[in-house]
Amino acid sequence: MLEIEELLIELGNIKIDIPYLKIERGDYAIIMGPTGAGKTVLLESIAGFYKQSRGKIILNGRDISRVQPNKRKISLVYQDYMLFPHMTSWENVIYPLKIRGVKDYSYARELVSLLEIENIMNRYPKTLSGGEMQRVALARALSLKPEVVFLDEPFSALDERTKSKVRRIVKHTLNEINATVVHITHDLETARIMGTKLAIMHNGKLVQYGNINEVVSNPKTEFIAKFMDSNILRGEVVGYSNSLTVIKAGDIKLYMADKASGKVSVSISPENIILSRNKIENSMRNKLSGKIVKIENIGRVERIYVKVGNTIIVSLLTPNAVKALSLKSGIDVYVYFKASNVKIL
Repeated sequence: MLEIEELLIELGNIKIDIPYLKIERGDYAIIMGPTGAGKTVLLESIAGFYKQSRGKIILNGRDISRVQPNKRKISLVYQDYMLFPHMTSWENVIYPLKIRGVKDYSYARELVSLLEIENIMNRYPKTLSGGEMQRVALARALSLKPEVVFLDEPFSALDERTKSKVRRIVKHTLNEINATVVHITHDLETARIMGTKLAIMHNGKLVQYGNINEVVSNPKTEFIAKFMDSNILRGEVVGYSNSLTVIKAGDIKLYMADKASGKVSVSISPENIILSRNKIENSMRNKLSGKIVKIENIGRVERIYVKVGNTIIVSLLTPNAVKALSLKSGIDVYVYFKASNVKIL
């Protein structure tokens, strides 16, 4: 378990201020935020590269705030791999063990097998693909059995096909060894696939943290909703119906489970919006109709832009779902979502 209490880091113009953060053993915590939010500085500070002005860093019950970096039992993997070019892959993997006098390489061999890189152990980094180098770097980081693993944008340099394969292998490996992981990424798809928890940082502060599905579906502020690519609508409460709040947002009427009054801003996660070519009977209170104006591929999902009145509403579907529904720009569709999926900001 990794616990942070009243942590303050001051580095020139950079200020990291985290009152409290707790990552349980076995969690896969994703950290997201705009460039300059302080994500990498936070990880490097926890790893011991920078001194904090105040606060505690507690790892599995031990205060490591004043412990030297090489004794914190933390491994950090960067996006540029940082492999030794004059060493083979295997020599890179066991290097941390050799310099500590460890002669038992059985766990390193197990990692190599889990990461599916046995066939490249005699090759040098310059002969490896990006995905292969990433897995060698991870095997090296895990060889000392760290108590927590930090990953800083590990897949950002990979093409989509390689990224998908490497994510699957890495996730399987980390699950197998029950690793506690903190992973920085700008990629929401990677966050959804890999993570169990999600932290959003902004200007050096932690603005929301929790179960990843909860943070994505229920952003607390407009900044977070925008960062999560949620639909944001502004309107005014015009009444109540069967315990639901009725909102007029432009020329759209919405039903929301949360209580509110006056002018409001609400968010709706794109993945909670259902599209249909035909009108269907269901219990969802929000039933709209519109026209698809654009379909955009963003990796393993398609972003569907639907114009409803004068408002654009975005839905996320898999390519298979888009194909099965024969969706394309210019066609009319029905838009459905639950009142509980409309979240007040």
